[in-house]
This record gives sequence, C-alpha cells and structure tokens, in this order.
Amino acid sequence: MKELKLDDYSIIKPYLDLANYEGYNSNFVTMMMWNHEYHIQYEIHEHFVVMLHNYKGTQFWAMPFTSPQYYREAIDYMLV
Repeated sequence: MKELKLDDYSIIKPYLDLANYEGYNSNFVTMMMWNHEYHIQYEIHEHFVVMLHNYKGTQFWAMPFTSPQYYREAIDYMLV
C-alpha cells in the first residue's frame, strides 16, 4: 500500500467520483487535512481503490471507492 499524498489527487479523484459518496470523510481535501492523524494508505485495483486508516494503532478500512457494481469485489478484497 502507498501512503496518501497530495500529489495522488489526480490518481484518486476518478475513483472518488465513481463512488459519489456525500460524507465529509470521502472528500480528498478532508482526507489530506486529517492524514496526519489517520496515516491513510491506499491501493488501486482494476475496478476500485481501498484506503486503510491507521489511528493510534488501530487499523480500519474506509468504504471502497468504486461504482456500486464493484462493491462486492472490493469488500471481498478487504476481507482477505
């Protein structure tokens, strides 16, 4: 997994658009504002992007960034 950096915006943006989430934590600016606390890592796959947050020793996934048709594929990946 790669650490999320400001320079990754153009790579991540198409997947954020596909997901079309309305939550504040799905906004790239918010991710970057809080990245010093959550130490976000990401991984790009053919149909989706997954992001792993690391907060004070606890790791958790964000919702996968993809279109609804690929939710199952992304979630199956995260469960492994």
